[in-house]
Amino acid sequence: MAAQLAKIEIAKMPSIALAGLKTPVEDNVVPLQTDDVVYQRLGLWILVLIFGIFAVWAAFAPLGSHAVASGKVVVQAEKQVIQHREGVIEEIFVTDGDRVVQGQKLMLISPTDAKAEKGIVMEQLLSSMALEARLNAQLEGFKQISFPVELTTSKHERSQFLMMDEQQQFKVSTAAAAAEDTVLEQRVQRLREQLQGTDAQIDSQRELSVSYSREMNELQGLFARQLVSKLQLNEAERNYLSVKTKIAELESTKAGLGVQIGEAEEQLVLQTNNRKKEVADKLSDTRAKIADLRNRLDAADDKLERTVVTAPMAGTVVSLAYHTKGGVVPPGGKILEIVPDASGFEVEAQVSITDIDKVHVGLPADIRFPAFPAISFLKSTLGEVTYVSADALVDETHGKQYYLAKIKLDPEGVDDLAKHKLKLVQGMPAEASIKSGERTFLDYLLKPISSMVNHAFNED
Repeated sequence: MAAQLAKIEIAKMPSIALAGLKTPVEDNVVPLQTDDVVYQRLGLWILVLIFGIFAVWAAFAPLGSHAVASGKVVVQAEKQVIQHREGVIEEIFVTDGDRVVQGQKLMLISPTDAKAEKGIVMEQLLSSMALEARLNAQLEGFKQISFPVELTTSKHERSQFLMMDEQQQFKVSTAAAAAEDTVLEQRVQRLREQLQGTDAQIDSQRELSVSYSREMNELQGLFARQLVSKLQLNEAERNYLSVKTKIAELESTKAGLGVQIGEAEEQLVLQTNNRKKEVADKLSDTRAKIADLRNRLDAADDKLERTVVTAPMAGTVVSLAYHTKGGVVPPGGKILEIVPDASGFEVEAQVSITDIDKVHVGLPADIRFPAFPAISFLKSTLGEVTYVSADALVDETHGKQYYLAKIKLDPEGVDDLAKHKLKLVQGMPAEASIKSGERTFLDYLLKPISSMVNHAFNED
């Protein structure tokens, strides 16, 4: 401590006093140079060197040129729009953002109208099938109806009634046809009987004619011998001629009966053919109606099945248009949309109109997602520009013009995000840094100056 105080006291002494205390030095010792000019020059050269190196680096070192654009995440595949023909919503099974699998129920449309329509068509179809079976039996001349298995095994409440009704109709129609045929058949039978009677009369008259002819010949011989009178001979001749006349009349009657029998038989055949043609025409119309009803039944079944709206693919539900029961879906109205799971992601970015000259298809890009936590936002995902709009679009919200660029995300980058529990979602905001080329730092520094010079020398 005493030594330190002594040093302090010596330091405070005047330089003249201290000179006497210094020990003698040799004459050839060079005094210490305390001028700082050398150091100033050295520092200046160092600064010049640093600025020179910086200038060379700024002039020649390439820096990446990027076009920064904001956008949102979308899926590459088109969203599947789920529509319905029309109806009243009875149940809703999903909400926006739900993930669904293929075939999963999404919504139930009231099936009341569809069931009623199917019931009407089904009853008409069963009725037509029963009619077809009855008409076929009539056409083929069957004694009973053979109904199809589809009708006999149907659980429809009116199927048995329809078959019983057609059986009754079959009996009535068969009886009416038989009655019509019987009338003509009986007429033919009567005419045939008359014809047989006429034939018998003709035979009788012919026998009588033979008898009168012998008698007349005998009387002529007797008259020649004057054994009988002329009056007797004339009487015999009159009888003979009368029989011959009667025979002619009967022959004419027989011919008329033959004509009537032919007409009656022809009428019977024509009546049968007309009836068959009528039945055949009805059968053809019925079968055409059945074909139409089957198509209508298929449509009714399809409509009934569509009352249960199911997911056509696996994906995520978005844009759910209805959230309460009782909502009325208009014909072809959109119910919701599904974003397919198997789709890759891309970013739809709005490129500034001042950067569009540097952006084209094929350029790489770094994508960041502001929705992720701050530390995760620093993690970028690679992408590639796959589309640039040919003309500028207008942002309806802000009224700003922009060019739409679509940037496909690298699947490996998306998987890497998923490994860090960072899941991309449709509509998520994104920031894209599109690498548009290389420029030097000096270019960046001189661009404002060159722009000012160009504007300054432009004539009004």
